[in-house]
Amino acid sequence: SRVMEIKGLQRSRQELLRIYVGTLPAERILDGQIRRGDVVGMDAAIMLCDLRGSTRMAVELDEETFVRVLNRYFDCVVPAVTAQGGEVLKFIGDAVLAIFELPARPGDCSPCDRARAATDAIFAKLREVNETGASPGGPLEVTIALHEGRVAFGNVGSVERQDFTVIGQDVNLVARLGTLAAQL
Repeated sequence: SRVMEIKGLQRSRQELLRIYVGTLPAERILDGQIRRGDVVGMDAAIMLCDLRGSTRMAVELDEETFVRVLNRYFDCVVPAVTAQGGEVLKFIGDAVLAIFELPARPGDCSPCDRARAATDAIFAKLREVNETGASPGGPLEVTIALHEGRVAFGNVGSVERQDFTVIGQDVNLVARLGTLAAQL
């Protein structure tokens, strides 16, 4: 029973880490790769998905209703990303930053193909949600920016607070593309 208890606690810890930081960061943390500055370079498709009209909704809706709207939106985005082998790295307010790594095996779909498939699934799910009834803040609409490039993935931050994330010029580019797409 003690062995089962230990295994149960390990599994709970793994699941909790996965929920809060994502699969790839959780694996790295549990493998002991927790030193600040430990990053690996990788080629990936980078996705930034941003909820349109969220500033207006945050002003017009009470906090509980706004959180329900955000969770409904995240329920459209996160499963679409993970179903295509993507990794949601973080929520930036109402935006979702995700990456799609190069395929593990030759012949698998490219990261861009998987990111585009996730984008199609997000739009389809949003259409479905919007058709089933009016959201308190109105229809859910998003802006999505995609870019394939090189990222540094790993542990960055200060001594007091660190984060597993991606950094680099291609991450900055996708953020600028997201801003441009929102304006257009």
